[in-house]
Parts: sequence; C-alpha cells; structure tokens
Amino acid sequence: MAAARLVDSDGVRVALVRRFDRVRDLVTGAERRLFFVSPATLMTIAPRESGEHAETEIADVIRQRSADSAADLEELWRLSPAFDVNPRRDRAR
Repeated sequence: MAAARLVDSDGVRVALVRRFDRVRDLVTGAERRLFFVSPATLMTIAPRESGEHAETEIADVIRQRSADSAADLEELWRLSPAFDVNPRRDRAR
C-alpha cells in the first residue's frame, strides 16, 4: 500500500498519497517517472466501453504482452487496492 498521511490545508483535511509512478534516481538524485499503462489501454478497451473487468482478465493480458509478466503481475496485485478507492463520479454512492 502506498504511503499516505492526512494534513490540514486551510482548515480542510487533505490526504497526501505517495505516487506509485515516481522513483528517485540513485545516481543523480533526480525524480523520474515510471512507464505506466492502464488496464483499459492494455486491453484496448475504449474508456466509455470499459464496463467491469476482473483482475484475472487483466492478468491474462499481462501474461500475453509483458516482457516481465511475473514482476508486472506482482505489481498488479500490489496496486489493486489503490484503484479500489479511486473515486468514480459515474457510480452511485
């Protein structure tokens, strides 16, 4: 799970969550972005047609297309909880 904390910003509680797609270069100290592809992009699904897809479907596509499927599958399971809490305005609360 990503590191997170709550802070006060002008009287409003705000959640700060460490980004999963950034790393610090050990040589230069510069922050760099990691390559990231959404499951919908990987599965060539149009955003409006995405519907519901199980992690097992995503895992199948990773096994077919990834150069390092073992590492990518581990990352999929590690990141899955973060996507479960990502708000979607089109869903009823």
